[in-house]
Amino acid sequence: ISEETRLKITLVSSILSLICIIPSLMLLGAGAYIQVAVQTKARLIKDLDATVLPSCIITIGFLCVFHNSFCGAVVFLSRRKKKREGVIKYLFPTVIIGLVLCLAIFAAGIMCFVQITHLSDSLRKGISTAMKEYKSNPVLKQEIDIVQIEFECCGNDKYTDWFAVSWIHSDYLNAKSAVLNYINDDVPYSCCNPASPRPCIHHDIHDNKLHHNYDFRMATTLHNTGCRPALDKFYGWGLLTNVGALIVCISLLQGVAVILTRIVQTSMATAYENGDLF
Repeated sequence: ISEETRLKITLVSSILSLICIIPSLMLLGAGAYIQVAVQTKARLIKDLDATVLPSCIITIGFLCVFHNSFCGAVVFLSRRKKKREGVIKYLFPTVIIGLVLCLAIFAAGIMCFVQITHLSDSLRKGISTAMKEYKSNPVLKQEIDIVQIEFECCGNDKYTDWFAVSWIHSDYLNAKSAVLNYINDDVPYSCCNPASPRPCIHHDIHDNKLHHNYDFRMATTLHNTGCRPALDKFYGWGLLTNVGALIVCISLLQGVAVILTRIVQTSMATAYENGDLF
């Protein structure tokens, strides 16, 4: 490679490395966003440490910011003959570190897709546990109510999941019904669909005789979507899928930067061996 071509490649490589700082900052932001978003529903996630993946993404993003800044500076300084002797020794280690980070970014992107299945199973377990503790745990009760209102959902997979749960506290049952495990075709008020044209029916839902002009088989006044698929859609197939795709694209851009740095390093090494680098 001629000196003129070498200078052009080093210029492009240094600019690309500096441009890669922006995607690296996006990695930091994506990791922080996942951590904050999932943390708000941490009580409904069971048997899964939802902080591991975002922490890894944040760490990789931080390392990439530092690496791309250093790499861009080293490659740019190598354009000057007076500076080359002092900086070319850093080119090969920079390439190796860049390759490792590129693979780490790609792995983090793939882990986002893998996490979707694990998150779905964890949400199912977590919501089921929260429903069982609804009447005895005020914190989980509030969490479930907020989720059912915010995500317009009811139950785990469907509203009838509440029929198998003793969720009403005995203090709010009459003497006839105040048994240890009172179970009926009832759901919490937070399951009510505000778009329903009639007042909400959330007690004795499947007893048509108790309600005027009502047939649950035709329509209910409740949210028909379960909270597990609703959360799964938002956090799994929504958040993690989009972030995973973004991270994979960033890894490809980082790979191009590593390849250009490798070309610069190889060119410098060859020229140095031939004695025409300085």
